[in-house]
Amino acid sequence: LPATFRDAVKVSRALGCRYLWIDSLCIIQGDGGDFNQEAKHMEQVYSGAYCVLAVSRAASHYAGFLHPRKERDFVALGEDNEPPFYICENIDDFNAHVLEGDLNSRGWVLQEHALARRTIFFTEHQAYWECGEGVRCETMMRMRNDLAAFLGDPSFPRLIETAKQGERIIHYQNLYKRYARLGLTNDYDRPMAIDGLQHRILGALKSQGGFGVFDEGTKKKGLLRRSLLWHRANETPQLKRIVFPKDRTISVVPSWSWMAYTGAIEYEQLEFGGVEWEELQSPWSGGDEVLTEMRC
Repeated sequence: LPATFRDAVKVSRALGCRYLWIDSLCIIQGDGGDFNQEAKHMEQVYSGAYCVLAVSRAASHYAGFLHPRKERDFVALGEDNEPPFYICENIDDFNAHVLEGDLNSRGWVLQEHALARRTIFFTEHQAYWECGEGVRCETMMRMRNDLAAFLGDPSFPRLIETAKQGERIIHYQNLYKRYARLGLTNDYDRPMAIDGLQHRILGALKSQGGFGVFDEGTKKKGLLRRSLLWHRANETPQLKRIVFPKDRTISVVPSWSWMAYTGAIEYEQLEFGGVEWEELQSPWSGGDEVLTEMRC
């Protein structure tokens, strides 16, 4: 086994876990594989795991992650005949070590992160523990991060369920903006790699929809309208239409969804409660088609 897999076996045994799931081994890749069948079950795999091990900055499967670390610099202060007081280098940075790490630049990992009940992140500096109570590190510090609190919630997406309408919209928009900036080996996995999270968000919002768009019905249209107010982000020169293979689980994506394109997205930042919507009829529709006009 590659070194990273061997280290994962050691940690699993130390935790008293009998089984270890490694997706690149447990899912048969390539032609004739079972990816199409197994990808739809990722929500159950990661949400049902006792603990997820995340190697945030390993260069490859052969790098391993249980390595001796460099000792931290420190200064000892104190007077004669008194115990010394130590001041050491601060190494607590969950954002830089984990959220901005190589692992979290991959599209599939966002869903795995959010669905896990508890996660141990291994970095070159220290290990971080994340669960519903927050993030803790080896230095015993408890850390707070808004994105980590949202994604690390074992009952994801509880924050959406308890939030007001405007906060709900901001939560899912931030999630999609982050996801759209992540990398995928195959662009056509863009809707599938977040499908498990989307199903949970649909349930939390008590709405219908799909492909990044939510619809509460005819009485409430805020979610639908806000979902459609996406546009190309400035760092993306152009949106490129994705070609979806016919043999994939998701083979057709509507053109009005950002999941049909590659590249980063943003949403129009409109004031909540400060926009008026007026329904208009197209003069060329014969009276059947209704358009919507937005006034800020």
